[in-house]
Amino acid sequence: MKKFVTLLVIGFLLTTSFVSINAIAEKQQINTGPINKSIDEKVKVLLDFINKLDIKNPNLINSLKNVIITYYYDGEVLPGTFIFDPCDPINIEGLGIVNYDGTFGFLALEDGTAELDNTFNRNYISGEIAAICIFEDFEGEIIGDPEETSPLEITGQSGWFCLVEYSYLLELIVDESYSKGEPVQVTIKNIKESSEVEITESLFTVYRTVLLSSIKVYEESIQETWNIPIGGTETWCWDQKDQNGDQVSKGDYSIAGEFTINGRIHPIVMSFEIYKKSRNERNIQILFSQMLNNLPILQKIFNFLII
Repeated sequence: MKKFVTLLVIGFLLTTSFVSINAIAEKQQINTGPINKSIDEKVKVLLDFINKLDIKNPNLINSLKNVIITYYYDGEVLPGTFIFDPCDPINIEGLGIVNYDGTFGFLALEDGTAELDNTFNRNYISGEIAAICIFEDFEGEIIGDPEETSPLEITGQSGWFCLVEYSYLLELIVDESYSKGEPVQVTIKNIKESSEVEITESLFTVYRTVLLSSIKVYEESIQETWNIPIGGTETWCWDQKDQNGDQVSKGDYSIAGEFTINGRIHPIVMSFEIYKKSRNERNIQILFSQMLNNLPILQKIFNFLII
């Protein structure tokens, strides 16, 4: 059996095969008090906790970090992210892994149901869509394994609970950076190995990240049905104009795609940068910076020349 988190690959995909469910689940009775820390201290501790998780996909790590930072600094929560502060009650059961160290918890729900705060009720399906959760200040009962995919059950309440959804079926591809005014091409790829994917509706939303907060700048709905064959793609292009038709400024951005498949929305978010310089100038700048970092003697000479 393999760890669930090591199966996460580019595009936030998980393999569709399950491990045996015959393993005996570990039962924990937990009751802790709230964490009395400032926002800056809490964010640092949460990020440190995420860094210690055995997650091999850097995109997932960055996504969880961005979710936490954006939330605590009053940013707009992006599609596919659900945050409860506090969360009472919590009722989650199915297959996956769960770990709680007495302060923070990590949950990967591969297949099952999640009912949160009497307002959220969703199913997660093997090979289609999964949920990744981070939580703190939990009080209640946890049944599950922190290492192997196995039956899990969580009942209780939490001071703070964050759930992020990931699609098994699609991958969103965006370049890391674009010059100002350059069209941003978004590729939607079917990475389901067994069949085509039918997307009956798509919604694209662009966010600008300013001072750790996400601000919506553009939104477009596509009512056309897309039938994407195995390994096939569809494309959507953003002209860098906001909802009023004005050119956006340089900075950090995210594009969120919400794709309706079999009546279920599959959200995917990717980040990129818009800059003023041309792409060639940007590449030369990056290459020169890498040379300085890799050749300390060259860096010393450069510093000497500019003094």
